[in-house]
Amino acid sequence: MALTTSSLAEAAPPLETANEQALADLRRALELARGFTLLFARANLPALRDALISRLGAELALSGHTVRRLNLRPGDSVLRLLLETERDVDGGSLHVCSLEQQMEYGDESPLVLSHLNLAREHMRAIGCPVVFWLREDALTRVARGAPDFWAWRSGIFEFEPDPALAETVRAQRPLEGRTVEWGNLPSEEKAARIVALEGLLEDYRALGDGEREMRARADLLLELGRLYPSVGRWEPAARVLEESLALFRAVGDRLGEANTLASIGDVHSFRKENDAALETYQQALALFRAVGDRLGEANVYRSLALVEHRREQFEQALALFDQALTLHRAIGDTYSQAVDRRQRADSLVALNRQDDARADLEFALQVYTALGLPYVEMVRERLASL
Repeated sequence: MALTTSSLAEAAPPLETANEQALADLRRALELARGFTLLFARANLPALRDALISRLGAELALSGHTVRRLNLRPGDSVLRLLLETERDVDGGSLHVCSLEQQMEYGDESPLVLSHLNLAREHMRAIGCPVVFWLREDALTRVARGAPDFWAWRSGIFEFEPDPALAETVRAQRPLEGRTVEWGNLPSEEKAARIVALEGLLEDYRALGDGEREMRARADLLLELGRLYPSVGRWEPAARVLEESLALFRAVGDRLGEANTLASIGDVHSFRKENDAALETYQQALALFRAVGDRLGEANVYRSLALVEHRREQFEQALALFDQALTLHRAIGDTYSQAVDRRQRADSLVALNRQDDARADLEFALQVYTALGLPYVEMVRERLASL
């Protein structure tokens, strides 16, 4: 949990006209509130939410009202933190952010909603207004999943998507390929990134079905489909990837379709659905070849190799690893070469080629050490076992 106080020094960017009015209404509600008052604010995009809270803090500070922000993390006890934090709020309001981190995307009955519903009577002890800032989908789930808690609301303030801000945030996202290993990110960073992407997705859903919006949704869904597995959320990954695939096909984006098929193949592979994984990877491979994406082609060869290794088709796996390695060498991707050789070592060992396996692992160890990656000890242990 992180606790912050809004400052007059923070930037307060201009807002859409409708959002200016909604913010003025929320400000008046807070100025008039006495004691515990439950309010909800809908803002899909974290960047918009942050700008609104900053503006609110700057404007209310002029009358001595302190805007205190409570950033929730997965596993936090919402009621306990509210009761502990409200002691520090003197003549102000408490703004709760990131409840979505405790509400898996698409889950209509997350446990946190039952807790809020059952603990609502204890909230009377909170001596200040509390504003829950939520995405649209999360707001709907609160209304359905915690009806008694929801019934206590004194107001809902809805902030509309800002197309310019949504496009700016989307453009600022780093472009990652399939070789990025999401598991390397700290858990809090992964959780925050998921919330940000889900919020951005909700905004693009609200912005319509033009080609640009459909492409943006497809791209966001694909990124979520790659990120969810890093936190063990394979079912949501499968759902968003299927939606992404349909959108890429609808707008005729063959590279997007190929990337999505490759990620769907990863889901099948994790589930040990070998035939489905092989079929999906082959579809992705044909598309990568057709559009001339050699990196995508190389990565799919490696994925096919892993499936064949699991099927104990070690010679076939080895041939596929070699194809991946040849392409990664051709495009100068040293990191991917290290991954290819680290994983190929298992097939070599299965074929009693320990010396070749050792050479592969030593190469991987050298690259991982140079890049400062967290796999160094794992490779050393594997080498020691040969």
